[in-house]
Amino acid sequence: MTNGVFTATNSDTHTAIGSATVKWNNNIQNGTIKVTDESSGNSQTFTLNTQTITEAYSANNISIPCGVTGYVTFEVRIRRADNSGSLPQGVIVGSKNFTLPSGWSYVSNTYTGDGTEFGVDYQKYQVTLNASAASGIGYFRSALSCSSDPNSTGILGSTSVPFNINRTAGSLSFSSTPQQIGPYYLNCTSGSSQLFTASSIPGNTYIWTVVSGNLLIEGQTSYTSFVGASANVTAYGDGTFKVVGQASGCGNVQTDPIYGSIHVGPPVITNLTINSQPQSSFSGGMCTGQGLYIESSSIAASSFSWAITSGNAGNAYLTDYTNGNASFNTYNADCYGLNLTVSNSCGMTQTGFSVCADNCFSAYRIYPNPASDVISIEFDETNEAEQLPDKIELFSEESTRPLKSVNIQEIYQQKSFKGRSVEIQVKELSRGTYYLHVNNSRRKKKEVDSIRIILQ
Repeated sequence: MTNGVFTATNSDTHTAIGSATVKWNNNIQNGTIKVTDESSGNSQTFTLNTQTITEAYSANNISIPCGVTGYVTFEVRIRRADNSGSLPQGVIVGSKNFTLPSGWSYVSNTYTGDGTEFGVDYQKYQVTLNASAASGIGYFRSALSCSSDPNSTGILGSTSVPFNINRTAGSLSFSSTPQQIGPYYLNCTSGSSQLFTASSIPGNTYIWTVVSGNLLIEGQTSYTSFVGASANVTAYGDGTFKVVGQASGCGNVQTDPIYGSIHVGPPVITNLTINSQPQSSFSGGMCTGQGLYIESSSIAASSFSWAITSGNAGNAYLTDYTNGNASFNTYNADCYGLNLTVSNSCGMTQTGFSVCADNCFSAYRIYPNPASDVISIEFDETNEAEQLPDKIELFSEESTRPLKSVNIQEIYQQKSFKGRSVEIQVKELSRGTYYLHVNNSRRKKKEVDSIRIILQ
């Protein structure tokens, strides 16, 4: 035979009746066995085709906090080279499967069961290593299970799978804090202290630092906690602090910082916009039926409430979205007061503004004047019924009853404007002085416009 030996003779030749056991060499090469029948001299040669095992490693980047010492465990998955299951299954036979970073050493492995991933069967092993402070790249190779003695054959027929071992300071978070509203921790009384606790990571110290505002941490602007991960923060006003975990065992590598922002007292309303415009730019007026959308921004508010505080609330519509935003509308000309109240467990804050609603009728022009045959009334806008008058009537100088009447709302419904105009025929009327009345029943302060017309 080539690339191996017969176990009975520990050589590449063997004479036997029936069967023989072979052991292949530990390298990725094809091997052959030639069998000869001594009585006839006939021979036949068999070839061993080595197979490559594909490993699926579940965690090619392993992060281990620096404070972790002693044994660490992780999972290795080994899958077959094809989906049919016809190729030999890889196994872990011991330390020879691993090349590890400096200071790390193999301890043991335990088979934990089978699984399937993306249609491929695999076996799971829990591998235990003895940890070192060093980070680095390791390599894993599986052994073929086709040998009767895998421990003696060593590593056969697999591809090296690299994996990174990163010693880190861990991931930090707050595990215990005072009451939080949004991104803010609430402190009702200036000068009072509150206890903050960060998550505990073995081997870490904790560096607490004031970032902004009027805060003190354990009476200082910077405080290092060597035992435990807690500190008292005293707030004399709004402010922000940060916490960093530092692992001395790995060259003082640090965690990403976590931040705490503290608000002292009742909430603060920071901004108010009306129809997307700042409150300072709001004219204080609106047209009936067009409505307002109001948005607010605040700090440390847990509840929000809008209310109509003046004007006839029964003629208005206020929708409170309970998040500081609201919409307001009315179809009645009037002035209204709108008020926002925000609160938290420390108290409440209010703000508000006034708005006067008008019917905002479309501007119009009357021509010609003097007239002879036709009087034309042209409107700037005819898209909204609320912007148009109800009707237009023509009176003689002595009459109290209209001689001509045009229902503008009916023309709007029938869409029978001539462009944006309506016409009144006056050819048959006597020449003289007349008055055109434009009736706006929805206008509170002035219901009728009276325009003097001369017919000649």
